[in-house]
Amino acid sequence: MNEPLLSNSVISKNIITMTGAGAGLDPAKGMEINEGGLSYNSNQSGWYLLDNTVTMNLGGIGIQYRNGLDCTMRGSRINNLSQINNYDGLWIEGSSSCEFVGNTIYQSTASTGLGNARGIRSSGGWANLLACNCVNNTNVGLQFYDMADFTDLIIGNSMNTHTTGLQLGESGISNVFIGQQHNTGNTWDLAAIPSGGYGGVHWGANSGSIGASAFFVDGAENAAFNPPVDPDGLWFKNLSTPEATEGCGGLVCNFSRTPVNNPIKESATPTAIDLAIVNGTLPYDVFPTETQWKGAYRLYRKLLRQPAMEQYATAFATFKTTNSTRSTGKLAYVAEERSKLFNQDANQGALTDANWSNVRTTMHNLWNLDSLRQLGTTVSQASMTTPCNSV
Repeated sequence: MNEPLLSNSVISKNIITMTGAGAGLDPAKGMEINEGGLSYNSNQSGWYLLDNTVTMNLGGIGIQYRNGLDCTMRGSRINNLSQINNYDGLWIEGSSSCEFVGNTIYQSTASTGLGNARGIRSSGGWANLLACNCVNNTNVGLQFYDMADFTDLIIGNSMNTHTTGLQLGESGISNVFIGQQHNTGNTWDLAAIPSGGYGGVHWGANSGSIGASAFFVDGAENAAFNPPVDPDGLWFKNLSTPEATEGCGGLVCNFSRTPVNNPIKESATPTAIDLAIVNGTLPYDVFPTETQWKGAYRLYRKLLRQPAMEQYATAFATFKTTNSTRSTGKLAYVAEERSKLFNQDANQGALTDANWSNVRTTMHNLWNLDSLRQLGTTVSQASMTTPCNSV
């Protein structure tokens, strides 16, 4: 479990075996990553999770990544051994502008059923890149909640044996928007979809909400890009010439290359969801007041981070003025200011880095001294205590 103590942390090559129970309100977790929050200080960058392995004996949560900013998670392997136990492989919560690339999440076999398993679960964030991830033997491969905008950032994922490969919302949670995806690189193992299963499900979808989350595929190029979906004919749209074609090796989950170089994430250019919110055309299926409030809150926060958006159209400036005295604007302001609590200016960042360098150097010296002492070499107590006192 890592708490928000330092930017640029690198957590790599850990091998974790979970033996605790995966059920209940507080399930066992292999790694719980709590970063500093959605701040936008140019001097601060996110953490790196590289090449970690988590094995679950009784389900639970493999890796939970909360409040990440500009973070990177690559090459992790998360395996559940017991299909009768529920699990979430990777749970992304409240994170922004992060890259989750080339992770493999699976159950060893599906011989006893897929269970209530979700490979990747994402909620409460935006502008994250999910590319080249392989999810296999899960009930739901990729599960999205709430109102986020990942336009053109869900690329080259392989969803193999599953009941539902890609799902937006669930029963009772239907107003979910993730932005349009103009890519054909996501693949589904069509032969492995069971009777009653789908490649993609959009809960409670109508034509309006579909447009805020549409997938554009090219069935003529590769049949695996065009799985059965619910609702049919609205969510996945065929294009003879898609705007982008990105793949990561197809169904064999071969992640030998990075599919996108420096993808555009959040910017001052409004997205289709931004425009729908500001124009009052955000679609909804149920709970219209709640959906509209969430949209206004989300857009106000984005305007605080991207003030140049107000120059795009007068509607954005008017929207900000109108909401500045409402709960949407006031709470959005508090949330953005709170996210800055862990920010450091350039001098503070340099001092923090220098202090951590001193700590690492001292620890290394103490390890050397302790190794000498273990070998029988006489080491004075002062040589051990003086470095610690200086730190």
